[in-house]
Amino acid sequence: MAIKIKIVGKKGKQSSRPPTPHDIDTLQDRQHRELGDFYTRSQNARADLKAMFESQYGANERNLRSEVSTLEDVLNNSGKIRRFWLKLSGRLSSRAEQDLAEKRQSLENIEMRKHEAEQMLENRIRQEGEIINARHTQERESPADQRQLEFPAGNSNCR
Repeated sequence: MAIKIKIVGKKGKQSSRPPTPHDIDTLQDRQHRELGDFYTRSQNARADLKAMFESQYGANERNLRSEVSTLEDVLNNSGKIRRFWLKLSGRLSSRAEQDLAEKRQSLENIEMRKHEAEQMLENRIRQEGEIINARHTQERESPADQRQLEFPAGNSNCR
């Protein structure tokens, strides 16, 4: 099985000369460069999203997690009499159970927003990757009416 690519001249016209190894190398180099740039952009976008999460939710999320952990510890490790005394003395809110549920809900909302943003980014990255791969495939496999170049099937640099 051979892999085929089309060779197009500088002005977008098909070349009348047979493709040279230089033509093949040029195409492969450009495609590898495009993929490298795509992967770099993708990683930078992921890092930017994490930085945005940190600036938007970081401190609040850490505080909520700490408060949830503290409240859970007090509520789970204290008997009824101790809880009553903590509430009476003001060291524990009279609505501590409700506060805990609200803080957990806030954390769930943050996680949901972060997950939605991550999914949107990953979908955008996947779509851009599919477009690049489709274009690269089209460049390697030209239609029947254009001149085609065949590579040995074992040449993995062409795929």
